[in-house]
Amino acid sequence: MENTQKNIEKNLQSSKKHSYNLHSPGVRTYKDSVFCRIFNEKKELLSLYNALNMSHYENPDDLEIITLDNALFLQMKNDVAFLINTNEMCLIEHSSTVCLNYPLRSLLYLAREYEVILEQRNENILKYGLVKIPTPACIVLYNGMEKRPEVEILKLSDAFENQEVEPCLELFVKVLNINNGMNENVLNGCKTLKDYVILISKIRENYNEIGDLAKAIHKAVDYCIDADHLRSFLIRNRAEVEPMLLSEGTVEEYVDSMNEVKEQEIERLKKVVQEKDEALSQRDSEIARLKALLASKENN
Repeated sequence: MENTQKNIEKNLQSSKKHSYNLHSPGVRTYKDSVFCRIFNEKKELLSLYNALNMSHYENPDDLEIITLDNALFLQMKNDVAFLINTNEMCLIEHSSTVCLNYPLRSLLYLAREYEVILEQRNENILKYGLVKIPTPACIVLYNGMEKRPEVEILKLSDAFENQEVEPCLELFVKVLNINNGMNENVLNGCKTLKDYVILISKIRENYNEIGDLAKAIHKAVDYCIDADHLRSFLIRNRAEVEPMLLSEGTVEEYVDSMNEVKEQEIERLKKVVQEKDEALSQRDSEIARLKALLASKENN
């Protein structure tokens, strides 16, 4: 356990020393995540797509992963992007926070993807004939601490400053809440996604109990391996997964939110104590007043 902790800290320190050039080909300019690593395999991604769309594709070769490797674009990223049967483009992002700028971010990312696709297809958008492009679908899988609806639709038009003018552009992002009891049809349709949600849930549960994030992650990975949740993936990639979990926003944001909750609880308790002290002080003052009034009447 001690050696594992040292290795995690060593890997984290090492990763912080690297800097990447945005224009370097083949270099991912944002830190990878366990979600990305899991669903970077066609088989797993096809299972997720089927669960999200209630489809029944069986051939992983129907799917082409097109996630941009140098996708640090205006300080935003996308977890995974892919084509299905070449005519549909799907952007999927996992998040522990809801960002109202998802539609704008998706618009910019889609523009970059279309630019690459048109170049690869050698299409000329200046010609008279209509150039066909893959139909986009933008999805966010949310499992943060903030209570959110089971399904939300975020619209690009909500960001337009002048709401009185009819816009000529629109983009929708579907946000699916995958917390316990939400969108169970999706989770039950994709065991890998459900296993991932269980892993994150166990980390949070362990952190609540022991307050040490590295230990919470280690214990959660042990549990998932024993309970056959992402078992083969975790056994094969454990040395990379634990440092990755320790550094990725999914867990960091949770810890920050828990610390904020603790601070809020401390402030609430302080306020309760203060209110009780004030109430006791008022009671003592009233008792003293009544005693004085009683003594005055007895003397009279």
